[in-house]
Formats: sequence, C-alpha cells, structure tokens
Amino acid sequence: MDFVSAMNRAKELIRTLHQIRETADGFFNDIFQTASQMSKDLYDIDLVVPRVTSRQTTSVNPPCTTPESHFRVTIFIPCVDALIQNMTERLLVNEDILSSFQILLPGFAAIDNAAELKNLTIYFEEQISMTALKSEYRL
Repeated sequence: MDFVSAMNRAKELIRTLHQIRETADGFFNDIFQTASQMSKDLYDIDLVVPRVTSRQTTSVNPPCTTPESHFRVTIFIPCVDALIQNMTERLLVNEDILSSFQILLPGFAAIDNAAELKNLTIYFEEQISMTALKSEYRL
C-alpha cells in the first residue's frame, strides 16, 4: 500500500466516523441492544443507569433517564470523538510530509519530482542540506 492510498483510507475512515457521530442515536441503539441482551443472557444482569451524585466533581453526570442514553453520552460519543481527533492529528495534519516521503520510493522517483523534496527538507534541515538531498535524489 502506498502513502496516497493509505491517506485516502484514513480520510474515508474519518468520514465514516463523522457519520457514526452524527447518527449516534441509531448506531448506538444496535450496539446497546446487543450488549444488553448478552449481559442478560450470560450474566443475568440488567443494565441500569448508574447513580447520580449530587455534586459533579469527578464523574460525568449527564441528565439521562435511560441506560442507553447514559452510556451513549458518557462512553460512546466521547470514544468516537477521540478516534476522530486522534486520526486527524496523527495522519491528516502530517499529510504533506507523508505524501512527500512517497517520492523517495523507487516506483515513484522521477527527476521532475525533485521540487517536491522541498517539503521534506523543511522537516530535516538540520540533518541534510537541500542541495545534498537533491544531488542524492538525482543519482
């Protein structure tokens, strides 16, 4: 898999996570029903809303009346938001440098790509000079 297809898959994943986040009610309903049924069948436990403390100092106490809405608001939505944020921070923010590395691979190397080396030298100026990098690339 090359960098471009990996970035495209990461963007597709982020779009899918955004869709899941926007339709969290319906999406989580299926998950919750399955988990609720499994807990009842395997452990004979009904899922209930945890008790709410009068002071909200260290725990999340959203005003939820059903176990499904409580777990959706306190667990599911924050997890999806964290996934979206992590994927964006780790991959899409560094998309320019990741795509620049692709020109170093033999299948993508070409003399006309030498100008794209400038994107890499921004990050590695201390290790190698631009002229040395261009010379090595042209070899």
